[in-house]
Amino acid sequence: MPIDHFPNSSRYAPYTDATFKQRYFFDSSYYKPGGPVLLYIGGETSGESRFSNLQTGIIQILMEATNGLGVILENRYYGDSYPCNSSTTDELRWLTTEQTIADNAYFAQHATFPGVNATLNAPGTPWILYGGSLAGAQTAYSLKTYGGPAENLLWGGIASSGTTKAKLAYVEWYDPIQKYGPQDCVASINAIVEKIDHVLATGNATAIHKMKAVFGLEALMSNGDFAMTIAFPLGGPMNYPTNTWQELNWNPAYSSDDFWLFCTNVTNLDAPENITQVDYALAQYTDGEPWVGLGVYANYIKQYLIPICDGAPIDSTACFGTQNQTFYADATNSGSRSYLYSTCTESGIYQVARAHGPSLISRALQVNYTQQWCTWAFPPGQYNTIPPTPELWRNNKYGGYNVSADRLAHIDGDQDVWLDLCYHSNDAPKRYSIDPVDAEMHPQLLIAGAGHHWDSYGILNVSAEPQFIRNAHLWEIRTVQKWLRQFDATEGGASVPRLELSSAPRIPTRSRIPSSALSQTSHPWRTPISSIPAIASLRYASTTPSTPPAPDAPLPTALPAAEAPPFNPDTITLDSIDLSTLSDISQIPEKIGYLHEIGLSWWYGPTSMLEWLLEHIHIYSGLPWWASIATTALLLRLATFPLFVRSSDSTARASALGSVTKPIQARMAEMQKANDTPGSMAAWQELNAVKRRGGFSYSAQVAPLVVQGIIGFCGFKLLRSMAALPVPAFRDGGFLWLSDLTLSDPYGIMPIVMGGTVHLLMRYGGESGATNPDVMPPAMKNLMLYAMPGIIIIVMGWQPGALVVWFAATGFFSVCQALLLQRPAARRFFGIAPLYKPTKEETEGGNPLAALMKAYTQSNPPTHREQSGGKNALFMRPNWQAPNLHTKASVGSDRVIDVVPTTKKTAAPSSHRTTSTTTSSTTSNNASDMVPPPKPFAFPASLPGKEYVNDAISTVKGYMEKAKGMAITREEGRRKAAKKQAADVYEKKARERGR
Repeated sequence: MPIDHFPNSSRYAPYTDATFKQRYFFDSSYYKPGGPVLLYIGGETSGESRFSNLQTGIIQILMEATNGLGVILENRYYGDSYPCNSSTTDELRWLTTEQTIADNAYFAQHATFPGVNATLNAPGTPWILYGGSLAGAQTAYSLKTYGGPAENLLWGGIASSGTTKAKLAYVEWYDPIQKYGPQDCVASINAIVEKIDHVLATGNATAIHKMKAVFGLEALMSNGDFAMTIAFPLGGPMNYPTNTWQELNWNPAYSSDDFWLFCTNVTNLDAPENITQVDYALAQYTDGEPWVGLGVYANYIKQYLIPICDGAPIDSTACFGTQNQTFYADATNSGSRSYLYSTCTESGIYQVARAHGPSLISRALQVNYTQQWCTWAFPPGQYNTIPPTPELWRNNKYGGYNVSADRLAHIDGDQDVWLDLCYHSNDAPKRYSIDPVDAEMHPQLLIAGAGHHWDSYGILNVSAEPQFIRNAHLWEIRTVQKWLRQFDATEGGASVPRLELSSAPRIPTRSRIPSSALSQTSHPWRTPISSIPAIASLRYASTTPSTPPAPDAPLPTALPAAEAPPFNPDTITLDSIDLSTLSDISQIPEKIGYLHEIGLSWWYGPTSMLEWLLEHIHIYSGLPWWASIATTALLLRLATFPLFVRSSDSTARASALGSVTKPIQARMAEMQKANDTPGSMAAWQELNAVKRRGGFSYSAQVAPLVVQGIIGFCGFKLLRSMAALPVPAFRDGGFLWLSDLTLSDPYGIMPIVMGGTVHLLMRYGGESGATNPDVMPPAMKNLMLYAMPGIIIIVMGWQPGALVVWFAATGFFSVCQALLLQRPAARRFFGIAPLYKPTKEETEGGNPLAALMKAYTQSNPPTHREQSGGKNALFMRPNWQAPNLHTKASVGSDRVIDVVPTTKKTAAPSSHRTTSTTTSSTTSNNASDMVPPPKPFAFPASLPGKEYVNDAISTVKGYMEKAKGMAITREEGRRKAAKKQAADVYEKKARERGR
């Protein structure tokens, strides 16, 4: 796009022929040959924040009704469409109304739409513009300049709440609130403001300081800053940290109840006495007359407004102070700075108090209060200097209230705070049409009961909308269809194949309803504000809704028919579009469905369920995001705790079976190396038989790992996406030094905490508390205890704070769980096996049975398999002992597993379960294959270390006997309790029969 469309104008000297990249987004899923192009003017915000107009709003409605192509053009100096790398006074000189509307005309002539097999440039294709608020004025100005018989470039346009009139002081902003707001609330504020102005007028420094202190704002040195701050719930001059009357909307998905909550608070009849007594705090300055309602008003400011500063000094630009000139002079590109420049140079409309009569804001707020920001923000440059006051004529030259052009429609709401700058202003001539032709060429509609460009919002089924909005949308459909028929009758449409339009307006219907269902309501006081200074928190002169359209998914989609291609946004530049940072979503109220509404949609998988849980905890508990994340981690840990109990039991049994299973595993490895498949399979069967006998369960081991892995991955995916979007409240949803959850920990404290939890978790036996790191090989032990935590610290040091909180909380709860499952009392309570404590030789990598087995093998060639009982045979089932098990492994090799308790009285097994495995994997039923019970084992006389082994066996035997005794005692206790319960029931029934 050319930076300068007017090379001969001295206003933009010196002239440049440079261009800049201007973004646009389009939806061709409704388009059919002959359809129009429906251009949505982006206005004073980024293109992404207008996406819902391609999904469910006015552009989608008109696309479906006319088979048109919808496109959003991002205005210059907003979003990513900046001509320069910064916004100094000189670099902003091309930010003017005439340059902006020239962009619209140039775009209509040169735009291309990849994937659409048609040339859709004006004037060969009818271009219909739509804009709301400032963009509505730009739509009207564009049609006035580049439409009609003279230019005949832009075919038609709808200006919704178009602020076409430029004024310096705009006192009428508060008139709809004064007229339509709850009168008890309005009267109370009027009376308090009157008294505030009285005190300010006296100049009594003591009284003024005391008055500010009542609101908790004594730190504000500027009376203007004080007046603006207490006006925020109603709408401060250009600053709106809370939602106001303007943010009311017929569509609950985009509405806010903040204004009604404010009035509910300031008219509370049951306020506590300590609050109502504040009404008398300043009575001495009004001849003893109490300030009725002052206490509840001041309490509202303290409770709901001041906390937004998050501890920042009240008088700083991070809170409510505006007197820092250096702050305003920051030339970084931003939409708020761009809008302030337009306000200061052309449009004006400073919100000020009326000089006389009732007022909802203090008369300390006058033109000079806002004008000072202009002076500070835009010092004179080499080529450009802003005027002392806005040059209003540059906008009013297009017609002001009476701007008119062929096929230019005006639609307004009679309860809009910006109404008196629009076509239907109370100061404009009465609007009515007596000529049908004039009504078709210059249509206009005033919607009773509507606010600021309410017609731009929609749902997927127009017939289900409230009647007054539905009628407005049907009127707009009829109007555009009439214009298209006019185009067909002209030379411009003669060569273009046109679709037949029915005489009755089409009612768009769609089967898919967005996740942000209309029945949902906003959650009070959840609107996040990152900062409140005059520039950083500008809401673009209130012409951008506080709840901008938020998509159900990051990209707009529209699929009315099976053959329609998916939405594929593109631009006329080479810039890639980063849709992960949807702008201006910070004003969407947090409620159930909020995360889905701003684009975090995961269908119905585990990530979606985790999002649902996190969102419900955050909304219903009112906890900040960091606490909500930690609470979610705790609840999930509690939900998976039974899995870890089973795993701990199985792991303890596996550890106790180590001396039995390790020789089998070693033998199986040797057979695998020797390619002895039958022998290896037999060893594998033997190993599984021992584990089953010992109560070991593979599923118990694997289940918690799988579940925890899924939870961890889904948490990573969800929280990383929330931080990347970002969820606005993440910016101040942290704690202490980690206040911004979208950024990494600036001091690395939380990653270190996380690494420490991993170290402790490994040292305390893993999440089940039953894995002893001492039995690991030294290299593996060092890797898990030291290398792994170090890697985690490095990796998580670069991750968003939300992720670190999630994993640190999970790690902390895991350590607590491990410590709990190590306590003998806890293991008795949950009925799980005691922890096995390996011997010193085992911890050093040795096996106390190795020498024994080697010596025995040498003195007794193995016609039978080595006895695999060992010191932990009693430990291998929940009842501590199982019947003997015999197996025959392969032909020519009789191998027996016999698990025998190491007691003095070892009874011969009464039965044997015999399995014969051959190379063909068949089972022999020959009686000769049955293996007799093994002979009692005896140590060789010459075996070294015999005494040591006997001592080890005795120690383990005593430990296992103790464990067995505890289990028996517990079972007896349960039986006694059951008997007592049965007796109590019997006695109760006997008494009832006696009565």
